[in-house]
Amino acid sequence: MLKKNLLFKILLIACLISFFGCSGGGTFALHEGELGERTLQPAQTLLVDEQREKKGFGLYSYLLFRDPPTEKNVNIYLSIISACVDEIPDVESLESKGFSREELNVVHIPVNTTLPLFVKNVSVKTQRARWSKWILQNYNYQRARSILNRFGRTSTDGPYILSTLKPAQNPGAYQTLYLLQDFSVIPHSTPKLAFQWVIDFIGRVSIPQRWNDTNLIRVSSRFRDSMERAFKSHHIQLNESALDQFIRISEPDIDLTSFPKGIEKST
Repeated sequence: MLKKNLLFKILLIACLISFFGCSGGGTFALHEGELGERTLQPAQTLLVDEQREKKGFGLYSYLLFRDPPTEKNVNIYLSIISACVDEIPDVESLESKGFSREELNVVHIPVNTTLPLFVKNVSVKTQRARWSKWILQNYNYQRARSILNRFGRTSTDGPYILSTLKPAQNPGAYQTLYLLQDFSVIPHSTPKLAFQWVIDFIGRVSIPQRWNDTNLIRVSSRFRDSMERAFKSHHIQLNESALDQFIRISEPDIDLTSFPKGIEKST
């Protein structure tokens, strides 16, 4: 019962955000015919310092900033972080409600230190604002760059969300396809579009009952189509073929023999 109530609340919140946050009718990922297929739960967690990911999750995603924000794009960064921490429950709270790891698609956020109590132990509304700023101030850029570099070349400064079928620090992750989202295409003047992008993404990836290469390709294709409509709703002309370079399925192009020792396993 707890699971059903939580899923209903998240669906309701996400749909309301989509409807009111977009001019032109909204473009949230879940359409009426897909609601019954929503079987996986979005979750988020902080990766502190060199902490390894836990094993057994559905889809592994990573919020990756190559460099600190500039004055021009800081609101894009904050909008992406806000979508992750405001609209996605944390792993620990979901596991305490009875969700198993295989039911969770987890967004990992690299940080340098543990979230302090003065940030964590506040009211929900205040907590959300503090969390986003704290994460940006304590973000682990070195680890983010390391993850990005392991998965090959990136042509912009991002920000990025990388999604894999296995933990990114596991060499097995390089033996599968991965989805790379590049937020640099979003104009600095439209941070709400970055927020909507994340909401659409977490809705899309909650649909497959299980993850494999085929489902990852299918989800990415539908996601590009949805984001094309989202850009149009913000009066930005960008067709699906142009989005291919910003929401793309890729194969690793690095030498696996050069993978650093000591981080092969996840717990």
